[in-house]
Amino acid sequence: MTLINKLGEVKIGTTIIKQLTTQQINDINALAQKSGQKNKVALVPLDDAYLTINDGDFNTLIAFNEGDVSVVNNDNVTVVQDSNVGCRYFKSKKKYIKYTAGKKVWVKVKFDNVGGGLYFKAKAKIKSFKQKSNGHWKRYRTSLGVQVATDYFCGGFYQVTKSMKRKRRKKLKRTITRVGVSGNLKARSDGESVIGGFEYGGKSGIMRLTW
Repeated sequence: MTLINKLGEVKIGTTIIKQLTTQQINDINALAQKSGQKNKVALVPLDDAYLTINDGDFNTLIAFNEGDVSVVNNDNVTVVQDSNVGCRYFKSKKKYIKYTAGKKVWVKVKFDNVGGGLYFKAKAKIKSFKQKSNGHWKRYRTSLGVQVATDYFCGGFYQVTKSMKRKRRKKLKRTITRVGVSGNLKARSDGESVIGGFEYGGKSGIMRLTW
């Protein structure tokens, strides 16, 4: 069974994996310092650490989400730090593009990998906006296009391209999903791992996942 939600939690087989927030990492370190134990994870950015509950105990996950960080000391719980600079299991990039007076689009590319290569998604998404007379922006139905491609990763390569999808919509996305990838694939900071192509208002452009 595989479940994924807005909290960055997924279950693969019997293992629950949870992406940690900066606050949760700080709380784990505070507990380690208070108890005199060696830190289980160093202070790192949001997308650099995650928690694994190896026996799949949802009660442990619930306790952690309710603020009981002491569960990290359980034998079945591991805090994993991604220390490979320039390579990330979770990363996204987004921006607004104002392409004509009163109209703009929001574009995003994203990479999610759970379980060290067992499951990943590469996404490209676009949303359209139009400015109202009062200056506020609202979602706007227009002709949009989006495509996504993957190429080289840290740990290997997976070269796939999803062709341009064009529809008249307020938003549109394209996703590459892969389950059971061999190796330990992570997005590369040089933009070779996720490439999004976008069309809007008679214009086109690409955005690479870089950081």
